[in-house]
Amino acid sequence: MRFAIHQLLGGAEKVFSPKQEVLVSFLYQNYQKVAFMTITELAKETKVSEATIVRLANLLGFDGYPSFQKVVQKIVTQELTSPERLRMSLDQHELDEPMRRSLKIDMRNLIRLYQHVTREDVDRAVAAIVRADRIVVAGYMSSAPLAIYLGLGLTRLGRKVTTYTEDSVPAKRAVFDLTSKDVLVGFAFPRYPIALLNLMKIASSRGIPRLGFTDGTASPLARFADPCVFLPFELLAVVDSLAAPISFLSGLIAEVVKRESKRTARGLEEFELFVTEFNLLYKEGS
Repeated sequence: MRFAIHQLLGGAEKVFSPKQEVLVSFLYQNYQKVAFMTITELAKETKVSEATIVRLANLLGFDGYPSFQKVVQKIVTQELTSPERLRMSLDQHELDEPMRRSLKIDMRNLIRLYQHVTREDVDRAVAAIVRADRIVVAGYMSSAPLAIYLGLGLTRLGRKVTTYTEDSVPAKRAVFDLTSKDVLVGFAFPRYPIALLNLMKIASSRGIPRLGFTDGTASPLARFADPCVFLPFELLAVVDSLAAPISFLSGLIAEVVKRESKRTARGLEEFELFVTEFNLLYKEGS
C-alpha cells in the first residue's frame, strides 16, 4: 500500500514547494491517520495553512481536500485490519458518540446513493435478475447480510434462488452448474474476500452472467461482473455501514415486482401457502 500512496502523491514527477514537501512527507508517513483527519486538524498537525493543503490537492489533480481524502480513505480501507480500525477510531475520538456517528454516516451514504444511482444501474440489475432461470447469490464475511437480504426477498417473489454466505464446496458446485440462462450475484466490499472474487472469476471464465455489487471502479470485483453496481460504502470502527446497499436492494426488489407483477403475484401466493402449511408465523390465539 506504500506504493499506492506513493503513486497518489505523484511519485518523483511532481515539484513541490518547501511547505508542500513538509505536507507530502507527513502524508506519506501518516496516510492512515490523514484518511480521517479534517483539513483543520491536518493543517495544525503539519504547521501549514489550509490553503497550502488545498493547493497540494489541486496540484495532484483533485478539486479540493475532500476528494483527495476520499481516495486516501479508499487505499486505507483496503489494508486496515479490524484491530487497526478500532485503534484509529479511538485515536480520532470517533467513538465518543458512536451511535450519532454511525447514524450520520448512514445518512450521508443514503444521500450519496440517492444522488448518484442511475436509472441505467437499476435497469441493468433488474434485467439480469428477471431473465435468469436460476439465481445464485453470494456474499461472504461482512457482505453476508446483503446476500441473505436479497436472497430472501427474491425467494418470496417465487424466484429460484440459492444463497451462500461462506466459501464451501456446495457454493462452488452451484456456480459450476449454472448456465448462460442463469445469473450469479456477488457482493464484495473492502477488504474484498478472495473466495468471493475467485467464485466470480470462475463464473466469468465459464460465460455465466454475473451481477456485482461493490464500492467503486477500483474494486477487484468490477473486473468480473457485468453489470456492476457501485454503492456508497464507508467503514466504521469495527463493522461496515450497510444502510445504502440495503436500501438499494430494497428498491431493486420493488423494481422486480413492478417489472413482473403477474409472476410476483403467483410467487407471493405460493409463499403464503407455504407459510400457512407449516404454520411459520405467530398468530394471536394460536
